[in-house]
Amino acid sequence: RVIRYKQSATQGRNVVISSRAPLGLLRSMILNRLRSLGLGLPEPDLRALADRLIDDANDVSGDIVLRAARRGESASELIGVVLSRHLIKDELGAHRNFGWYFLDDYAAWMGQREEQLADLLAISAEETPDHGLRISMFVSEAKFVELNGLAAKRKESQKQLRDTMRRIEDALFGDDDRLDRESWLTRISDLLLDGVRLPAASGIDLSAWRRALREGR
Repeated sequence: RVIRYKQSATQGRNVVISSRAPLGLLRSMILNRLRSLGLGLPEPDLRALADRLIDDANDVSGDIVLRAARRGESASELIGVVLSRHLIKDELGAHRNFGWYFLDDYAAWMGQREEQLADLLAISAEETPDHGLRISMFVSEAKFVELNGLAAKRKESQKQLRDTMRRIEDALFGDDDRLDRESWLTRISDLLLDGVRLPAASGIDLSAWRRALREGR
């Protein structure tokens, strides 16, 4: 099971760490949070839901699972990330082709410290009659918190979301003379190629999209 993929700030080496450590403690922490919600689900359904949360988080980034297995507080972060992904899918439609990226994995090349960015970046590739090749990017932040911490965490989430959006928008759509714009386009194009999963019959050539993105088209 791959539990961490870390992309270096430069074009140097990437790091992959894997582990077979049991997830029993993490599952217990998530179950305790689910039980506290009073969902009215029978115990087998709660256990299945806990497993689904872990599997969905691992599908985005093994580092989320690694953090949560190490620190109890990060079990809530895991639930928040999975809710983020669910909210995007629910709003935009599960039929779209998405790549999912846990932004803390890419904090170094975004010039930020981990946990100062929003949780999740989703990239969707589609072909439209009006625009031809179109790449849409979505940034999301969701927190699973106690009610008494709601106001502070809402403010923190809004700041993370605004700062992340501003950083991406300035890099891609800001000053054309910006020296690192080409570098950002290259990074985003690599994410597109690495993360967007397409059905075999889609007919979409992601390599061509990657070239178009790198060339600023």
